[in-house]
Amino acid sequence: MHFMDIHAPISTNCVDESPLYQIPTRRIAKADVKRMLNIESPLYRLIYDSAVRYVDKQISEFIKHLHNTDVLADSNLIITSDHG
Repeated sequence: MHFMDIHAPISTNCVDESPLYQIPTRRIAKADVKRMLNIESPLYRLIYDSAVRYVDKQISEFIKHLHNTDVLADSNLIITSDHG
């Protein structure tokens, strides 16, 4: 599995999974553009954190699925990132 949700542009689908869902898509996109232009946006940090929580939830659901289908004990999970 490879998640790109945290990379710019941040997917509004993962933001919809959090309390930030009420933020209009255009505001999310605008904050993402500001980040790419090196303009500090407090909203971007909230959006980024939301995306991280979304990915974390997806990984958790995958692990639960492996457990519920009795595959987890025979599995090797390797989780890595490209940005620390």
